[in-house]
Amino acid sequence: MERHIYDFMSATIEVAAENPAAPYGAIIVYDDKDILVKSVNSAHNHPLMHGELAVIHDLYNNGFDGDRSKLSLYTTAEPCPMCAAAIYWAMIPKVIYGTSIAFLHELFGRQIQVGAEEVLSKTPDFYSCHLLGGVMVDECNQLFIDAKRLRDGT
Repeated sequence: MERHIYDFMSATIEVAAENPAAPYGAIIVYDDKDILVKSVNSAHNHPLMHGELAVIHDLYNNGFDGDRSKLSLYTTAEPCPMCAAAIYWAMIPKVIYGTSIAFLHELFGRQIQVGAEEVLSKTPDFYSCHLLGGVMVDECNQLFIDAKRLRDGT
């Protein structure tokens, strides 16, 4: 795996650590070189503001008008169905994530058990999204294990 993937996932983990109770961090990278925006889950304030939705929202609120085919979205967890649909509508062609929905369901129990690949496989022929999961999975899983301990007070 290319070094920049680890570097960008490390940056995503740093963003996620800003919200230890819900460490769903996300960044958008342009041309595998530059981080354009960073965001973290703020669903405690707004139920739709998962990390991925927040970062896509920030990208376009900041006036992005570049080549969407050069965008990559990094996230600490596999996008839920809502976020996967938003990724489709934003036409982001590459998503890199750490923790799986299956792991989150096992840990927290409250997950829609439909993976990003299933959602994105239902999109029209003119759009294709490359998903790469399990990147720095141990580090990402630990964020969520720590979040559960924090929530449970253990």
